[in-house]
Amino acid sequence: MKQINIDPHSGIHTFEVKRRFPTSAFCTVREAVGKTGKLFPLDHPPNGKEHKQFSVSGCKYPGIRIRLRQSDQWAPACNSEFHHNYLSLLVTPQGIVRHFRGQPCDPVEIFEPTLENSQLVAGYIESIYRDLGFESLFDSIKGQEVNLIPNGFESLTIARIDYCADLSLESDKMVKTYIKLARQGNFPARFKPSVRYDETAHRTKPYSGQVKYRGTTVAVLLYDKNEQLLNALKYEPGPAKGLLRFEIQAYSGKVRYLKYSRKLTNLGLLQCASEMSHYEFKEYMPQVFWSGCYLPQTSAVTVLKQAVKDGSLREKDRVLIETFMNEVDRIGGITEVFDAIESPYMRRKLRGLMDMQHINPVRLPASTAHELGVVSLPSIPCLLGLVADDAAKEASIA
Repeated sequence: MKQINIDPHSGIHTFEVKRRFPTSAFCTVREAVGKTGKLFPLDHPPNGKEHKQFSVSGCKYPGIRIRLRQSDQWAPACNSEFHHNYLSLLVTPQGIVRHFRGQPCDPVEIFEPTLENSQLVAGYIESIYRDLGFESLFDSIKGQEVNLIPNGFESLTIARIDYCADLSLESDKMVKTYIKLARQGNFPARFKPSVRYDETAHRTKPYSGQVKYRGTTVAVLLYDKNEQLLNALKYEPGPAKGLLRFEIQAYSGKVRYLKYSRKLTNLGLLQCASEMSHYEFKEYMPQVFWSGCYLPQTSAVTVLKQAVKDGSLREKDRVLIETFMNEVDRIGGITEVFDAIESPYMRRKLRGLMDMQHINPVRLPASTAHELGVVSLPSIPCLLGLVADDAAKEASIA
């Protein structure tokens, strides 16, 4: 199987912008938003209380999903309640670009962050906020109308960016195999799994066709794009077959850091999408998914024994690696086994030995290898081109 690197056009698939507005204008904004499509509530307030969270179905703006939110917060200093009101746009930038080019929507294509495309998207978003009246909303505290977008697109807050990269694999079966292997990755303690409650089994289970772990500022996600579109659109789009999508979802805290540490504007964040996506993948993917080939048990044992014969591995280290791999196989994941090793020195040593031998502690089931017609699978960091120096060595093992 050939190595696949990040596509140079990979970058942003979706991002979210929002703008806060006065509580006195909530009804005005809700009425304006209601004219863009069918407004439906997202919250479940107690009896007698009004809905405060809305989304729009069938929005008239291509590439846009609108959300309206009012949150209640208590101010101890004033001993009173106050409101935060936000109008958010969930933006699919490439959908906007294709709309203005007169091209049909492509649910797979990723945004190409040229200056022309970035300015087009920024101007379109600005025009939507103008249409919704954000240039002249009444503020009861100031007693006058205020312009909430004096600097256009730069007046908005980018609250989330989904950096992504697509890998075209040989089959949907291989995509599902990688997802199964990825579930056994080494997720740091600050990441929590995204799961659903199964009413039949009466326990939590991972979502079908995806792996998602969420931290405070980012979420790491990979999923079967074909299955996702099949569930969402109820048909199977040809270009998504065999497509494994990786995403780093950067939330507001991370976006602020990326923006201000590099002294970027909102438009600059869009233009740097490709560079930023590679930076984010390089930072987080190797933490979560160890490098080294996924090998069946017998192949891994053979490689380790050969390393002992060649003198590149000591016998006691071979026993240490095999013991660790057996535990990972028994528990069903790296994290719990690795965290149980109390000595930081032993954790560093074990990780170093595994990297040196280019073997992943997660084993590829022999039956799956036979079904796919492979003897091994490259690691996820290798597929993404994040460990270029190891690519040839992984290939030699395979």
